[in-house]
This record gives sequence, C-alpha cells and structure tokens, in this order.
Amino acid sequence: MLTLRQLLIASAASVVAYLLVFVFIVYKPMTVGIYGDYLNLKIRYLAAHADDQKIVILAGSNGRFSHRCEVIEKIAKLPCANMSIAGGLSLPWQLSLYKQYFRRGDLLYLPVEYRAHGNYHSVGEEAYYRVEYERSGLADLSPSDALHTFFGFDIRFLVSAVGEMALWHAGVQRRFSVDTLTPQGDEQGHGETRAGAYKGLIAQLTVPEISEAGFVSESDWTDVVEILDWARTAGVRVVGGLPTVVDEASIPTNVIPFLRHLYSSHGQCFLALPNRSRYPRSYFYDSLYHLSETHQVAHSELLAPYLAEIAKTGRCPAP
Repeated sequence: MLTLRQLLIASAASVVAYLLVFVFIVYKPMTVGIYGDYLNLKIRYLAAHADDQKIVILAGSNGRFSHRCEVIEKIAKLPCANMSIAGGLSLPWQLSLYKQYFRRGDLLYLPVEYRAHGNYHSVGEEAYYRVEYERSGLADLSPSDALHTFFGFDIRFLVSAVGEMALWHAGVQRRFSVDTLTPQGDEQGHGETRAGAYKGLIAQLTVPEISEAGFVSESDWTDVVEILDWARTAGVRVVGGLPTVVDEASIPTNVIPFLRHLYSSHGQCFLALPNRSRYPRSYFYDSLYHLSETHQVAHSELLAPYLAEIAKTGRCPAP
C-alpha cells in the first residue's frame, strides 16, 4: 500500500510529465500554429489604418468565410479589416491584441455565432496557442485562467498533435492559410469550382439547431458584454449582427429581441438584415455557416450600406 508521501511524489511526477509533454514536446502546427500567421497578417492591415476611421469585423470562421471587407470598404469608402479567425478563440482575448489600433469613431461589427446555454469561460482555444507559441503574459493569468490554460490538454489533443506534427514534417499543407486571405483578412478562393468538392457533404449536413436557451441570460454573453463596455469607453461604435446560416435553420423568436436588448442596454447597436443572414443550402461552401465566395461577396454587398450609414452618422438602425 502506498504511503501518503509516495502518493504525493507520484502525483507531482505526473504533473511534471504532463507539462513536459504538452508544453515542451507536442504541438499542433497546422490548426493552432496557424493562428500566429493569421494574427500577424490581420494586425498588419489593421495597424496600417490605426489613425483612420474604419470598419472592423470580429467573429469566428463565419466572419472570415462569409464576410468580405475587401468589398465592404469599396462600398463604404472606409478601410475595413476582417479580424475573424476561428470560433473557438475567445473574443476578449482577440480584441486585447487589437485595442491599440482602434480610434474614436471606428465601427466594430460582431456577427457572433449562435451559442448554446452556458456561460463562456474567459479562456478559449487560444490557450493552446499561447502555451505552444506565445508564452508572454502567461505569468499574469489569474489562478482560474491558469488552470484552464495549462490543464486543458487531453489524450485527443495528444493524438491529433502527433498526427499534425507528422503531416507537417512530411510537407502536407492546409487547404486554407494566410496565402488564401485578402490583404483585408477575408477568406478568398472558395468559389464554385472548389465548392463542387463539398456539394455531397453540404447536401448531407444536419441543419444547425439554434437553442433559445442561449438567448435568455446576459450571464451567457459576458465576453460580448466586456467588449461592449470597453467600446463605449473608447468611443467605438459596436454593431451586433447575426451569423450567416442555412435558411432551413429556425431562429427562435426570442433570439433577435434578446440580442437587440443586449447591445442597446450597453449603449451599442444591433443590426438584423432583412433576410436574417439566412441563405439556401446551395450557397454554402464546406459548412452550413460558411458561404461560398460568390455569396460571401453578395452578403457583404447587402451589409455594407448599413454599416456605412452607421459609421457615418453614429446612429443605430431602426428595428
């Protein structure tokens, strides 16, 4: 039977082994390491327009695939930076990297993905990126955030990391990278030719279920509230929006009123396009949240005049 001392030694050794493996040995160059490449390109464009009034889009991959700043800035006649990367990255962490490049009068558009009930923790998938590639600032984490950051790895991460490392060293490249982005940070090149390879997949995908439970309590949107309150102090106009989704998805009746109240109660705006950002299944690329390029452009052409008017006047659109 093990003594207490032996149990403590074994536990400490397990923690040390865990940290050695996940902090210093395995990494995910294709799905996590690429975040750094995205951030460098997107921040470079945003920084170039730090002194200009501009439109900034921030969401998950829906923001990157379904929105085209390249189009919006031509219509709005304002620089537009698409800072969207992936839905798993926490919005406040991303914005913390961008805040210094905003000026009073800028417009921040947030077509945040639909979410289920449950308070979102302040640490998202950026934990993997920070531990593996960007360790500055980790010492300043709160105890709770440190636990989520350093102890969020598991066996699935280990297996997929080993696989990615093997593919990476074999020279295999991702379908999408910074090479497929516009200078403004939009995804491009996912047109009808490339979309053809995913027609079968799109036809079989289950319609996303949008739960009304995620649109009841402000406590489930603390990440967005943090951004709204910062923006109000900084003189930045925030416009909430709906993510693009297949028109077969049913949007519960409480969703839009909840979001409109969430943004307006913090002094900001909410914009629901006439089509509620819903499109036929044939308009999507490889996910029922990712529009193919032709429809990404069309969606942005529909959105641009609204954003331009809000940026010009500073006034929220009528419901």
